[in-house]
Amino acid sequence: MRQRQFNYISMYRLDALREIRIEYWHSAFFYAEIMIKATALGRRLVEVDIQYVPRDSGEATGAKPIFILRTMTDMVCFWLRWVRMGPKGAALYRRLAEASCD
Repeated sequence: MRQRQFNYISMYRLDALREIRIEYWHSAFFYAEIMIKATALGRRLVEVDIQYVPRDSGEATGAKPIFILRTMTDMVCFWLRWVRMGPKGAALYRRLAEASCD
């Protein structure tokens, strides 16, 4: 899966989002989770180039240690499920609802 900038503007088909269970909405792994699960279910991903516009105001929050730790934890939990259940099993809503990271 070759994507250059998947954390910027993302648009998804509603039926694709309803097909998967999004678990990691509270970390930066959120976008990667959607892409990985959608690909595992045979969904097509398209990347469209847009012009980059630098931030005018506000403050970046992605470099906070707690946010980085949460994202790393989510990545490990996701990987453990992926190995245990396989790609399609890990992507499907009903199967993930029964699994845990324990």
